[in-house]
Amino acid sequence: MNQRKLAVGVAATAAALLAAPPVAFGAADPINDGTTTIELANGFASRLANKGVGLSAAGGAAVNGTTVTAPIHRGQMDPTNGAGTLRHDGSLTFKHGKKHVTVRRLSVELDGSSGSLSGTVHRARLKLFRLSGESSARDGFFVDIGDVDAELTAKAASTLNGALGTNAFQDGAAVGTLASEPIARTVTITGGTVDLTPSGAPNSFAAKTLMNGITITPIRGASASGGQFHFNVGGGHISLSGLIGRVRLVGGLRLTKSGACTTDQYGLINDQSGLFTSAIADIQAPPSGCPGLQPRAAIADLDMSGATTTDDYGAREITVDGETQSINGLAALLLNQVYSNDSNPSNDFAAGDVVGTITMTLQAQ
Repeated sequence: MNQRKLAVGVAATAAALLAAPPVAFGAADPINDGTTTIELANGFASRLANKGVGLSAAGGAAVNGTTVTAPIHRGQMDPTNGAGTLRHDGSLTFKHGKKHVTVRRLSVELDGSSGSLSGTVHRARLKLFRLSGESSARDGFFVDIGDVDAELTAKAASTLNGALGTNAFQDGAAVGTLASEPIARTVTITGGTVDLTPSGAPNSFAAKTLMNGITITPIRGASASGGQFHFNVGGGHISLSGLIGRVRLVGGLRLTKSGACTTDQYGLINDQSGLFTSAIADIQAPPSGCPGLQPRAAIADLDMSGATTTDDYGAREITVDGETQSINGLAALLLNQVYSNDSNPSNDFAAGDVVGTITMTLQAQ
């Protein structure tokens, strides 16, 4: 289903890395698109026609012969088992003579095997159909719901018959089969790796740490080899068509200098402004007398302009390569307070000092 393939931009951080536990499998992903289809059973459609009951749709929903469709506009769905809630735009109207009943705010609730379809009629919620026999199949990052049997509830039959002045609706009538193709706004990340390649340019973050006698050591599960820092991904979520989301990393970086305070930085790739533009850090409280910051401070700027994003749809794996990270003014201020080299102010840290580039491989559930 190519139209549902993931087009993801995602950002990463290097100077601030957060220790975080892995996300459990089976998390519900937020839904903001897709379609639900009901194929009306021939018997049900014939009975409505024979009783003079018409069915029409509006507001994005549609009726084409015995096929009813409604666009999904929000909800949540666990792609591993097809359990969740799907809310729809549009409305359905049953008409008999001059009387009509409009059902709005259609909602499908599924638990992986059974569920219900409900709507609002005269400002009251009404369970229209009982759903059973659900089957679900993974479609890359998403899930397809199919073969769900729908039958009319007693309450729906009574309400529709009474409002329309007919006996066309019967409790337990086989309405047809339901299928849904929900599209997630973000997908849950369950693991992966992040590699940071420090910049070797003059006046880069790495160059200034050397000039100031600062040592950077990976801690709490992070590692270093081949001129890179390596981190595992502890979880999070990313958008399907943009840069919105959060990626949590396991591990941290320890900055030390003889005769100066030690700072441990644990962070995450985070979204503060609708895009992946900043890195958030938890900075360990330094010893008494050392300057410090409040936890959860944004300390880096992230630039995706030179990055490329690819995905392996079948393996549900996303790779991001070539994102650039630079420290911001707050980080520069802290670093200069803790590690100032008064004899050579040209070695001071400054906003925009490039930390390096990121390669990230993310595994979605």
